[in-house]
Amino acid sequence: MCVVCGSFGQGAEGRLLACSQCGQCYHPYCVSIKITKVVLSKGCRCLECTVCEACGKATDPGRLLLCDDCDISYHTYCLDPPLQTVPKGGWKCKWCVWCRHCGATSPGLRCEWQNNYTQCAPCASLSTCPVCYRNYREEDLILQCRQCDR
Repeated sequence: MCVVCGSFGQGAEGRLLACSQCGQCYHPYCVSIKITKVVLSKGCRCLECTVCEACGKATDPGRLLLCDDCDISYHTYCLDPPLQTVPKGGWKCKWCVWCRHCGATSPGLRCEWQNNYTQCAPCASLSTCPVCYRNYREEDLILQCRQCDR
């Protein structure tokens, strides 16, 4: 039975998600969780059981990010690479992230996600130098790596 609405439902609407920590059950629509591959493979946690996936602690809730797609959470400083601040707008974990420019699901060869995990490194390097992080203009002289396209 769903802890939120108290019903079992029928058919597809009756499917329940169980918290992987405490076992309480919820309809995905009652707790606004999308059923994604990550949720099906890793499970989900209710709000009372939410902890950082990296360190396993629920401390410092102001720095705990919840993925917009699967509700997995990480402290900003437990991410690899860590984030200095909580990003404005949405954030996605390493299993759900994709480049908003080209759609890639990988940050690139020997690269890290850029701009709060919204761009792969090759796309970010189209406007920002990957070494000094300064923006450049189209007429500036730059070099491009043959191996990783940065």
